[in-house]
Amino acid sequence: VVMDEMSSDDDSEDDNVRVDDVMVSSSEDELEESANGAGHFDTTEREMTRERRLAEGLSLSCSMSEAPDDEVRALVRKVSARLEEVDGAKEAELERDAERADMRDAEDLDEDGLAIAAAREKALMGDRSNCAGETSKIGGWDYGVEEAQEALRAFMEQINTRSNAANSYAHVGAVHVANAKGMTDAIMDTVDAGRPMCCAVGAGRRVAVGTDGGFIFLQRETKDKDTEVSCLRTANNFAGLSVTPSVTSLCFSERGEWLLAGYDDGGLALWDIKRNPTILKTIVGAHRTPVVALSMLPVLNASGAVDAISSEEGGLVIHHTFSPLGMGVIRVKSTSLGERTFVIAAQAMPRAHYTSAAEINAHENGIISPTWGETPSTFDAAKHVADGAGIVALCTMNAVLIMRLHPRAEVIAKIVRPPNTDMKVLPVMCWSPRNVDDIVVEEDVENCNLVVVWGSSVYVLAVKVEATRALQKMNSEHDKRSGNASQVLKSWSFDSNISVGAVAVAWLTQGVICVLSDRQKLHVCTPEGVNIEQMSLNEPPSSREITRTSHGQEVGSERLQCWNSTVTMHGVYLAILSPSRLRLGKLLGWRERVHAKKNANDWVGAFETLLQARDQKVAVWPILPKKFNDSELTKKKTLEILIELVPKFLIESLSARAPQVDNPVHQDAISRVVLGLFLAFDALELLYSPTIFGVFLHSKCESAFLERIVPHVMSDKLRALPVEVMQALVDHYAALGDADVIESRPR
Repeated sequence: VVMDEMSSDDDSEDDNVRVDDVMVSSSEDELEESANGAGHFDTTEREMTRERRLAEGLSLSCSMSEAPDDEVRALVRKVSARLEEVDGAKEAELERDAERADMRDAEDLDEDGLAIAAAREKALMGDRSNCAGETSKIGGWDYGVEEAQEALRAFMEQINTRSNAANSYAHVGAVHVANAKGMTDAIMDTVDAGRPMCCAVGAGRRVAVGTDGGFIFLQRETKDKDTEVSCLRTANNFAGLSVTPSVTSLCFSERGEWLLAGYDDGGLALWDIKRNPTILKTIVGAHRTPVVALSMLPVLNASGAVDAISSEEGGLVIHHTFSPLGMGVIRVKSTSLGERTFVIAAQAMPRAHYTSAAEINAHENGIISPTWGETPSTFDAAKHVADGAGIVALCTMNAVLIMRLHPRAEVIAKIVRPPNTDMKVLPVMCWSPRNVDDIVVEEDVENCNLVVVWGSSVYVLAVKVEATRALQKMNSEHDKRSGNASQVLKSWSFDSNISVGAVAVAWLTQGVICVLSDRQKLHVCTPEGVNIEQMSLNEPPSSREITRTSHGQEVGSERLQCWNSTVTMHGVYLAILSPSRLRLGKLLGWRERVHAKKNANDWVGAFETLLQARDQKVAVWPILPKKFNDSELTKKKTLEILIELVPKFLIESLSARAPQVDNPVHQDAISRVVLGLFLAFDALELLYSPTIFGVFLHSKCESAFLERIVPHVMSDKLRALPVEVMQALVDHYAALGDADVIESRPR
């Protein structure tokens, strides 16, 4: 009755029906009064409450049918719009409240910068851990790595079906050895150069080779990073005749500015090779027999005096001190250290070095700097005890002697031949690099590491070097300690065959020891004895015969093979001199290994190295102290290299000239490799970039790739795919009559 009266033509001034007066319950007035009494009820809020209840009433009231449809729809749209406005306003207000709270917290912590930094770091680490947790839940990283590794194994099996293609790959590992073509050609092209006898590696990538014709071939780096080879030669005049003795030993100074050469007539020549090579000093008559070992120690003071050790085949060992006086004048003081100590090799302890900016920058980019270990630190007698002592290791036939030259010459340790070792086996040894961040000095004693190899047995020792001021006390405690100045830290065998002997050993970085065996195998190990890899060199280094004299009841002599002068090292470089060529080896960073494997067409090895580098699992990496290692930066750099390599891999593998390009199994293997790599790097969205996806779309591998990616397209990412990718999926499955594969995917 009320509705009829209100809707009469006479009383109605407006044709619109006042549905709100009918549908709002009587309890609204009480709600408004209570809210207004509290002073918190907003006008917009009150209107929204009325309209919300009105909408609810419209859906339930039996009189809803009496209202025109267009008016009901208009009212519902109005209510929905108002609801969205209120919800948006509430969210904006919540965001403003959160910002004000953050500002108040920041003001409270304004006086404590460390607290702010810690709070930000905690929040950042929390976000990362949450992301890692989510990734592991959906099987992202772990699943991706496993899938990538399995795909690479399958791809390797596929390419192995070709005509032994896998066997054509050049081996590229932690140490890359290659022919020094410029030096080799210069030796072979020089008339009367003779047979190569010895070699040396110095700072600045300098390399020198001496021949039995008396020539010294010097390779240096030019300003434009190219290399040039110079030919040096000396002659001794005797009875009016010019005689050129054979070069039997070479060594560089610490900075590579001087080159000391020993000859088979016992003479020595000191060359200045900083610019134009010139002879600074010649020493004649110091030795009576061929010089077999040379070593120059680092500079200790501002005077520039350099200590050097030389030994001859007859057993005489001499300590030389070269003091520059200016204007190219060098004064030499020589002192005999022993006349019956047959030293076949000598190596000075390297000077402590610090990590330079160039080394850090190269390390961050996955490269080992060519000048690694060549930045000497400022000498500090308290921190660098061994530098002030002038330590040198002398290798004899039956022992390794550790000698200090300052403040007086004395033997501080002796490593004797192990029991049950064949007397024909000669020892080889090498000092460990010394970084200032790794040096530990306790009670004026520094522990320096040395590796000694007898046959196939490797011994890593710690040699205790006392400070100079401690030696001045000269008490009984010192005498007792000096008698036991070395101890074995670790020992192992690099080959199970006891008949295998070591030709040379090189300690390239703190975590890499290379042992070259007489079977032409280069064994790369860690100081703990973990075998990283081994590679074949195919050609042995040159050797020289030395005479071993026996005393006692069985007096006699025998000739033994020695390789100490033909395999040398400096920093991360290794030089191996063979009768027909010179080879240089360098320890590679993860990026260098990836590109070297790629250049050798070993794509599987390149991608495996990239996966290992991403998770910091590459053998012997990193090489710098831990404080310079940034795992997040490494992950970023490895992803950049992946994006760079994948298009090249696809173009090469899918070109018309590629073997088995028409084989569906091969096409599927390629698709699986690429998909697995991007899953492992948690960067599936980068797979759809034009540089990668475009190659697939224009190749015979399109179908295999599209079918591979469908299971990995998340339901919430299907609409976010690029148009080209989505269109390719639709076209592919529509052509197969399986359009429902895409249409049935959850949106």
